[in-house]
Amino acid sequence: MIVLIFLVQTISALTIEIDMKDSFSFGESISYDYKLLSDKDITIKYLPYAECPNAPQPLIEEKEITLEANEQYTDFFSYIDIDESIEPQTCTAYIQIMEPTELREEKTFQIVTNP
Repeated sequence: MIVLIFLVQTISALTIEIDMKDSFSFGESISYDYKLLSDKDITIKYLPYAECPNAPQPLIEEKEITLEANEQYTDFFSYIDIDESIEPQTCTAYIQIMEPTELREEKTFQIVTNP
């Protein structure tokens, strides 16, 4: 019972918000802003990423930050510039928290180009 109480007390509320357009077209750069917020001081490891089935994959860059209780952390992720080689498709942008707990927030977006 004591262990259960301890575990419940150590779990923090961690929120992720992704702010991005619903679609991108020729000449635009795919990017998004994201915000992380915790109700207590916590160090996290996370991965900002975007996946498109028919586009180059971005480099994987795992990040580690310390969030201060109730202070929002804001950052930016940039993926690719859309040129004539990029096909129309549906993609997914996400933030994956890997430590101390697993959590993922994602948002789909469209690449709108002439096939």
